[in-house]
Parts: sequence; structure tokens; C-alpha cells
Amino acid sequence: MLVEEECKARDESNRLLRLKLATFPVHKTLTGFDLSVSSISQVNFDYLASLEWLPEHRNLALVGPPGTGKSSYRASRKARTASGGR
Repeated sequence: MLVEEECKARDESNRLLRLKLATFPVHKTLTGFDLSVSSISQVNFDYLASLEWLPEHRNLALVGPPGTGKSSYRASRKARTASGGR
């Protein structure tokens, strides 16, 4: 029980350190992302948010007009990856 708690605390400490070392200018998540201002479908959004494509070493190009969430998406995925969420 104590070892389990120690492992969880160490994992959380490592996650926070990775986020700190990444020096992201802002912290973003996809919670509350407004798909109505974006041309991306819910299916594609869910696929991209899952990061299933990452182990396949595929590139992702985010293209669109200002204010459609490209930077928010990128920042949230970097934060998730840096915190060990893959």
C-alpha cells in the first residue's frame, strides 16, 4: 500500500516536472473546445485527440483561418504528451 502511494506520488512529480521543463507559454486542454467554430468533424476531432496516430509516426498539418483552434489544439496535445498522457 505504501509503495503504491509512493509510486503514484513519484509519477505525479515526474509529470509536473516534464510540464515545467517543457516551458509551454500557456496551458491548454481540449476540454470545452468549440467544434462549432472549426470545420473539423467530431469523428476526426476524437481521433486526433486520442493521439492514436502518434505511434504510427504520421505528420499532422493544421490549416485554417485564425481563431479556429489550431494553436489551442497543438498546445493541449503537447501538454498531454509531456505529462505522460501519450
